[in-house]
Amino acid sequence: KGAGNFIICPTFMARASVLAKAGPFRPERYGTASDAGMWFRILEHAPIGLIDRPLMRYRRGVHQGTFSIEAARTAPADHFRVIDEFLSSPAAAGAVPPDLAQRHETAKLVDETRRLRTLVALGRVGEARDLSRRIYTLEAARKYLYNGRRMRYLAKRLFYSFLLETGLGKFTGKVIREWESRS
Repeated sequence: KGAGNFIICPTFMARASVLAKAGPFRPERYGTASDAGMWFRILEHAPIGLIDRPLMRYRRGVHQGTFSIEAARTAPADHFRVIDEFLSSPAAAGAVPPDLAQRHETAKLVDETRRLRTLVALGRVGEARDLSRRIYTLEAARKYLYNGRRMRYLAKRLFYSFLLETGLGKFTGKVIREWESRS
């Protein structure tokens, strides 16, 4: 679920021969998504299986370090680089259903909108304006609309873009910071 790394494995098992072929984690290349990079490399050498039901509880909250890091992130999430690389590999050819590839593309657009909001909130108006001016084709807009829940991100993006283009970016950033400080 969600737009992030969908292969979340707090524990895993693999044959030593498969791990030797896949190689170690690569944090220098994939950053926080080095585990996903390894899972995809394993998949290039052997099938993987996931147990698709909750086997543990994971509590998320605004006071976690991960939450605060994610809330302040202005660069694309690391897992997009991993998934994009895998999708362009021969191992993925024909193996990824079109709806999953579409969800990935939509997730990148949603992530971009979140980063736009963060840049506005941080007062980095020039960077926010550059990001908001990225040209979208009708196909990109369709990706937003692929999932009805994503419609709100299209509305947010248009709202932030309007505020930035009318010179209200700094004011909006101050409002966001003030609101967040009261929460």
